[in-house]
Formats: sequence, C-alpha cells, structure tokens
Amino acid sequence: MDSEYRIRAMEDRSAILELEGHYARSFDDRDGATWSSLFTPDRIHRSRDVGQELSTGTSVQGRKSLHAFCEDAPFTGIHPMHLPQTTLVGNRTPSRVHMEWFGSFVTPGSPSQRLVGYYDIEYARAGSTATWQISDRVTTTSMSEPRTLLGYVPGSGPGRAGTRRM
Repeated sequence: MDSEYRIRAMEDRSAILELEGHYARSFDDRDGATWSSLFTPDRIHRSRDVGQELSTGTSVQGRKSLHAFCEDAPFTGIHPMHLPQTTLVGNRTPSRVHMEWFGSFVTPGSPSQRLVGYYDIEYARAGSTATWQISDRVTTTSMSEPRTLLGYVPGSGPGRAGTRRM
C-alpha cells in the first residue's frame, strides 16, 4: 500500500470516530440541529429488537424529522459507545458499533431502561468538503432491562454550565 492511501484511511477512520462521538453526545444533549446534521439530507434512522423486522420498528427519515425526533423524544439518557468496526470501501462504507443506552422516560431518579445492542451503519462521504455522514443507521436492541438513572447534565464538562467543582 502506498503511504497516501494509508494516510487517507487513517484520516477516514478518525473522522468516523469523531462522527460517532458527535452522534452520541448531540443526541444525549438533545441537540437536534447538530444530531440531524450528521446524517445525509434524506437519510434514515431505524430501530428494532433482535429478530424483529425493520418494518415493525421506529423509522425516522430526513433532517427535519430527525431534528424533531432528537429534541422531542419522550426520554433522556446517555450512550456509552464502543469503537466502530469499519471496512473502508470508497465513498460509502458499512460499519457496526456496539452500544449501551441508559435512559429514563420520566424524571431523573425514576425507573429507567438499560438497552444493549448495536448500530449497523452506512457512512457516506458527502458534500463539497467530502466529510463523512450517516446515510443509513439501524439500531438493534438485544437486551433491555430496568435500571435507576440519576440523570445526565447536557453541556457538562470543564468550563461549561452544569459542571460541579469539588
């Protein structure tokens, strides 16, 4: 392999890792504008349980609908994500990311859910800047169990609102 190809492959993998980090953080922060911008304009986000047909799960298509889905969701939570297993194939590439999601459908401290599963994703190099975006994403839940969630503070971090100083 030539060095130009290897450098491009490393840059692509780094961009996909960054994309997944933005995906989890912006959804957890309920930042619909950022979250929906990670998808190609007309693309889709779907979900299902293991063994369930995609047609019976949730389906959200297009940036406007994705924006509303993120901001208006009747739940809040946090995504601990694993690293994407990606095979780079030109300007479109498949991937799988294993994940957990800890979420609450009411107020923090109330019974909540822990979901374990994975995302099957197709990334596409899009736009004039040739940035990677999500063109298709299917969430498959393999386990769901009740938990107690204490909450997630959107925008927290060093120097941000909501950060606790010790």
